[in-house]
Amino acid sequence: MKLLLIAGMGESVALAQQVSRLNGVEVVAVTEGRAVARAKPPVRVHEGRFADDVAFLGFIEAEDFDLVIDAAHPFQFRYGRVALASGRRYLRATRPLWTVRPEWSVQPALADVIAQLPQNACVFSVMGRGMLRQFQTRADVTVWCRQLDVHDTVFPLSKGGWEFGAGPFSVAQEVATFQRLNVTALVLRNTGSAAGFSKLEAAQQLGIHVALISAPRWKIPKSVQVPFPEIMDVVQRFADH
Repeated sequence: MKLLLIAGMGESVALAQQVSRLNGVEVVAVTEGRAVARAKPPVRVHEGRFADDVAFLGFIEAEDFDLVIDAAHPFQFRYGRVALASGRRYLRATRPLWTVRPEWSVQPALADVIAQLPQNACVFSVMGRGMLRQFQTRADVTVWCRQLDVHDTVFPLSKGGWEFGAGPFSVAQEVATFQRLNVTALVLRNTGSAAGFSKLEAAQQLGIHVALISAPRWKIPKSVQVPFPEIMDVVQRFADH
């Protein structure tokens, strides 16, 4: 059996390692993040990105995959949408989202979060550099953006900068970072990541304003959604047949 793993969530690393050990299963991983590529599991990781959906569909057809496991970030469904529409056997790996606390501000989009930030807020963000341009509507706001890898890209806003570092980070580490940067607001997406929850706990300890972006509701049939703990059993059944 030939399996395509669309990797993105942190759990993708362990999943890649697990499926690579199945007898008679060839695994190829593509990733919209860098977690799997960094961990270097014993699977073939496709290098580079696909120019568009047509190019990705061509890749799926050329490789002739028997099964696609979509373990992309909860806010990503580009590759998954193409794979699902391709007619190949498809599974979407899922995990529970964070339970929202009453004191958190929850909005459907980053633009809504930015519009409601307190005046002169000092924001800590982990959503990537591509989202920073939306903060240009708030010249009063300072933004610190965490990046995994050190780079020399010019920071696009007048206030703030890059905060380099690769997690996971403990609550104590996040508390220290927030205090050093004088953070007053934490802006992030509800991903359900266990590793990322330390930021929320640190914000809770310091009384920092939490602004959460709710996860998109993709049109994915429930019949193909499988919780991470059950994925391996399903894959094994496919492999056995």
